[in-house]
Amino acid sequence: MRPQLVPFIKSIRFGTGNRPETIRECLLPNGSTSLWVILNRDEFRSGRGTVPGGFVYGPDDHASVIEIESGRAHVSVEFRAAGAAAFLPVALAELRGGVVGLQDVWGSDGAQLRQRVLEAHDKMRVVEDMLLGHLTGQPDPAMCCAVDWIETGASLASVTERLGLLPRTFRRRFVSQVGITPKRYARVRRLQRVVHAIDGCAEPEWALVAAQHGYCDQAHLIDEFRDLVGVTPAQYVARRVDGPNHLRSD
Repeated sequence: MRPQLVPFIKSIRFGTGNRPETIRECLLPNGSTSLWVILNRDEFRSGRGTVPGGFVYGPDDHASVIEIESGRAHVSVEFRAAGAAAFLPVALAELRGGVVGLQDVWGSDGAQLRQRVLEAHDKMRVVEDMLLGHLTGQPDPAMCCAVDWIETGASLASVTERLGLLPRTFRRRFVSQVGITPKRYARVRRLQRVVHAIDGCAEPEWALVAAQHGYCDQAHLIDEFRDLVGVTPAQYVARRVDGPNHLRSD
């Protein structure tokens, strides 16, 4: 990845799969925004709707159903939590929980990206060129710090105090850069810490997990799974496939 993109983007990847058939899976929220170019099919289907094969997947704070096509091939861009706003002419909050085709984000440039990637030998370089062409400004350094502190489990009160901001000001700036509220983002990131901690564990000790990750009790943890994922922790473990963030879709 070119150095100019590092402050904004966590990764740019070319991925393939060998699934024999198209399936639907439930994808856990992670609070971030991503960009996708699907190479073996010219559209993407999910519980959020159907869009062309080049699209932005908005910041998510609740699990959603996606369709993973057989023989999948794609280029994906994972933005840092406070990085996507610098590339997109629409407010990230408007993309919350949504998926939008690149033609609706970058006009003709976005509409042509998938074809350019398909024709290119160095596919990721084409995507990097497009991103650099639409880069405006810099990420808010205070919100980058806030994201990092929240990731460590710091309370929102302590984050606000360390930044020296009024709570309302912090909330407004955070939503502008990340697309969801600090409270919702903190809940999603705590859930992510939980599912990664129990990855591969068939029978987690849920009371212990709740205590280790700052939940009031096991009932609180169960309520969070129901609200953010739509299932109980036990149902999550039973339906988990391909790592911590994918579940079999009923």
